Amino acid sequence: MGERCFRFSRPAFAIAGSLLFAIASFAQLPTAKIVGAVKDTSGASVPGATVKVTNVDTNVTRTLTTDSDGSYNALELPTGNYQVEVTANGFKTGVRKGITLDVTDAPVINFTLEVGATEQQVTVSSEIPMVDTQDATLGGVVGQQSVQNLPLNGRNYVDLSLLQAGVTPDRNSSGNGATSYSVNGAPPRSNNFTLDGAVTTTQEGRNPGNAGSTLGVDGVKEYKIITSDFSAEYGLAMGSQVVVVSKSGTNQFHGDVFEFLRNSSVDARNFFLTTAGQPNPLLQKNQYGGAFGGPIKKDKTFFFAAYEGLRLNLSVAQNLVVPAAGCHGPAGATITPATCPDVTAPTVINPNIAPFLAEYPLPNVTIGKVSHDIFASHNTTYQNYGQIRVDQNFSAADTLFARYTVDNAVVNTTANPTSSSVYFLSGDVSQQNNRNQYITLSTPLLWASMQLPALPLSEIFRWGISASAGGPARMARTSRWKRSRPFRESNFRTSTR
Repeated sequence: MGERCFRFSRPAFAIAGSLLFAIASFAQLPTAKIVGAVKDTSGASVPGATVKVTNVDTNVTRTLTTDSDGSYNALELPTGNYQVEVTANGFKTGVRKGITLDVTDAPVINFTLEVGATEQQVTVSSEIPMVDTQDATLGGVVGQQSVQNLPLNGRNYVDLSLLQAGVTPDRNSSGNGATSYSVNGAPPRSNNFTLDGAVTTTQEGRNPGNAGSTLGVDGVKEYKIITSDFSAEYGLAMGSQVVVVSKSGTNQFHGDVFEFLRNSSVDARNFFLTTAGQPNPLLQKNQYGGAFGGPIKKDKTFFFAAYEGLRLNLSVAQNLVVPAAGCHGPAGATITPATCPDVTAPTVINPNIAPFLAEYPLPNVTIGKVSHDIFASHNTTYQNYGQIRVDQNFSAADTLFARYTVDNAVVNTTANPTSSSVYFLSGDVSQQNNRNQYITLSTPLLWASMQLPALPLSEIFRWGISASAGGPARMARTSRWKRSRPFRESNFRTSTR
């Protein structure tokens, strides 16, 4: 018996594991596919026909050859507008236009070729069938027109998920304060969010919002929320899968600039502010930004960048029930029902109670016989969101895209300086610093008749940075795999006789 020893160093082991990890997660890439078959007018299959699938926005063409049964399968196509052209010796050329692919679509586009010269064309312009015969999952696509044109309070595109069947808003939302919902009765934490194939779900199991909102609507092309019967290619959650696709550049330059303003000075009076002359709580909200994209090199290299900023000054009216002014006094003082409705007989203030009683603010409003302290807490939010994506088409068989997204928010909360509330002490300040960063690098490997899945390297490199006032920032690399001890140089042994 002999032994052979194989030694793997730490870098080689890490690289191999990373590649396997990336390959295992390819199925969640936000792409589509076109399948179909080519036959002649008698119904016989046409093997060896050439199928050209062209993205009319970028003019990128994928060329395929039909199998022995006349079938073809164009995998991992970016979302967009397409046309399919089929040519074969002895037949007229068949062309199908007007094909719009949404994320995870798999339309069946069949061709029936007529006998004739290849130079002759038979062109059909129509939309793809509404019934998806390739996929049994249930859900809905929030398309580009919906994302851009439907009214959104705060430009939070995740709110559009609430329009889908089976989606119920979470009334007890926590975590980052962003939109939260339940799908078909599953817990609100049971939703998985991905952006260009990279998991962006927070550690609380929520959508990747920040400071109560999910910005970047101008950088989102479309997304699909899958609510039921999703196949094994999806995982990590049992409620829903939200597959988001970022916007990419095309052969045409396009962009926009915007600003949205809200101000309390033009609002109606708050119903609960009963004191004459008491102003509305402050609200000053500015959302502004822009997006721009286009070709760097026509048909080859494209870019798209988006920025959105949020500046928010918000005061929230607080209405606390407090002891009447006559209920206050030093230790040993006597309070009576005439000045303090909370007692039924003359009462001496206990020395042990006096310090606590002094912490309660004096009322500034009396409604009936009930004393209130009405004041405002003040929040300021500074948020900046940026995203840039670059697509490179090396050839029909080699494409690459890279995207970087960063969302940084600072939220300061202070109490009104005129209030000495036991809940909001004068001068009390809290600060939250949140930063989300996502990097995606993806390329499909297409060689001859062999096709390997795209490698979303964001599954290998994905960081989140969080910091709090007075404390150091922390960086963590998230991963689906956990290990209890560091990897070490390992020996693998096999035996031979």
